Amino acid sequence: MSERDEKQNAVQKNEKQAMPSLADRSREIRSQLGLSQTDVAKALHVTRGFISNVENGRVNMSMRLMVYYARLMHVSLDEIVGLTDKQYLSTALDHEIMEEVSQLSLEEKHSLLNRLKTSRKEKEAKEEAANTAET
Repeated sequence: MSERDEKQNAVQKNEKQAMPSLADRSREIRSQLGLSQTDVAKALHVTRGFISNVENGRVNMSMRLMVYYARLMHVSLDEIVGLTDKQYLSTALDHEIMEEVSQLSLEEKHSLLNRLKTSRKEKEAKEEAANTAET
């Protein structure tokens, strides 16, 4: 093996250790949602064997299929490949919340706002009580 090949193998090995593989992430995401390989295969119009091969690292999904997979799982492509940082995840969550809120009626929005305010006040009261008990 040439020195160049050895360096390339070392880089690939470090990359594998640095971030989870598509196989690991796809299996983890599917499991977290309680879906079977068959469920995912049907939704993506592929075979269960293909999903198994992806999750075992034998094949990779095409970019088109990864986009469909991400939509099915309600995650970003970054999340699938393990590149989601906390700031992005927070922004994505904010976006998802706003998407849901935008579909509510005006009455539902007022109700939600009241529940959020009540929840925040309860949390602050608990924290204040805990702080008082400590002193």
